[in-house]
Amino acid sequence: MKKNTFIFHATISLLILNYHLVCDSLSITTDQQALEAIKALITIDHSGILSRNWTSDTSFCTWSGISCDLHFQTQRVISLTLPNMGLFGKISPSIGNLTFLTFIDFTNNSFHGSIPSEIKNLHHLEKVYMGSNNLT
Repeated sequence: MKKNTFIFHATISLLILNYHLVCDSLSITTDQQALEAIKALITIDHSGILSRNWTSDTSFCTWSGISCDLHFQTQRVISLTLPNMGLFGKISPSIGNLTFLTFIDFTNNSFHGSIPSEIKNLHHLEKVYMGSNNLT
């Protein structure tokens, strides 16, 4: 009976571990895809920071303007800071997929259009700075 109990608990432990690994992998993929979608709607990057630095060659947590919380089992984006970079474009609705985001600073760029309604899904968001843009 003890052997069966051990096998049962070991199996449950492996299932839980696999579940967490899959969830962690999906979280990383979700954050990276959201950042790539944000980059895709930026049509002009005067400083070249996104074109030179936001590449698949490095972890998105090392990209300029990105801060990740390393306390999670996986790295999650908590800050998106891109002020004064001469960026022109729209803000992607995919920003709503950065579910651990607490801080956004897009000040003094040339973002236009509307602020995506998906931003309301960011329950951890504390501060947003988007002044000196052409947003509606």
